[in-house]
Amino acid sequence: MEKIIDSLNELDIDWVKLKKWYVRQAKIQARKQRLNLPIAILFFIVLNTANILFLLSYLEEKKEQLNRMVRYDNSIIIDDIGGLRSDHTEERKKIDDTLIGLITFAFFFTITFIQIYPFIFFRLNHYLKEVNYKRLDRNSFQSLWSLIDDLSQSMSLNMNVQLFYLQENNFEAHILKEKDNINLFLSRKMISFYSQDLQKFKVILAHEFGHVIQGDTKFLLSGVQSLRKSFIISYIGFIIAYIIGLEYGASAVLAITSFIYYSIFRKRRHEAEYLADIASVCYLQNKTIAEVLELSIIKDTPFYPTKMKRLSNLYNTLHRFQTNHIG
Repeated sequence: MEKIIDSLNELDIDWVKLKKWYVRQAKIQARKQRLNLPIAILFFIVLNTANILFLLSYLEEKKEQLNRMVRYDNSIIIDDIGGLRSDHTEERKKIDDTLIGLITFAFFFTITFIQIYPFIFFRLNHYLKEVNYKRLDRNSFQSLWSLIDDLSQSMSLNMNVQLFYLQENNFEAHILKEKDNINLFLSRKMISFYSQDLQKFKVILAHEFGHVIQGDTKFLLSGVQSLRKSFIISYIGFIIAYIIGLEYGASAVLAITSFIYYSIFRKRRHEAEYLADIASVCYLQNKTIAEVLELSIIKDTPFYPTKMKRLSNLYNTLHRFQTNHIG
């Protein structure tokens, strides 16, 4: 790790070219994020529709097998099966089909709503529901407010910033753009860090503001909750189907496709972090983010790249924009 940081410090960067590249990439990222929500909703709707049709087809096949047993094998007492009695009228069949359709639609709607709810109705206070926090007005931490305003303006974020104080000791920062407001959440330890090392604190803020420029905060945070629900639903369905002896292929397909979607989502999360690291570099025109990454304790979660991967990506990207780099 020290070797990578030393190599980074030796790079002589063409800041103008780097910033132009970042702005282009941020616009591409923002377009991707605007498509993420409709794609996610469409994904779950199509997937659940396919699984419902798969299950109905399987049940219809089982019903036909049961009918054949009744008609040809005479191995089942018909009077004990109300749905298969010989006096089963066409009207009763229509009622049964309608009831099955309503139950199927209700089940489909419920499952799909559970999966897409976090995307549509996401609020950061739900994401931070186990954390105590309060809003800070501009009468407190005035020097901090001045720094936030200067940095946001230098990054062309001409929006109102609301600052929230997380009452916990974790080294943590969150940011979320809602309409024309930027909600910035800083933990107690993070605000204390402001007075300890101003340069590194600015780097962290620039990284967070980079997420706003890239337009990737709301979806990426809400996606964590939605993907968890998708996996839980998939595996519960798989287990129930296995226990009661139903064909569990539909649940298996749901689990596999959810994993594929999770992999794509994970890649997007990593790309967002990599790009936000570059934002801090090109707008502040320094490589202090490498020192911040070295000192940071990144949570062990698949939704964030490791510090080693982030440092490697940082070096590989900046290496392309050396003043003496050819090709």
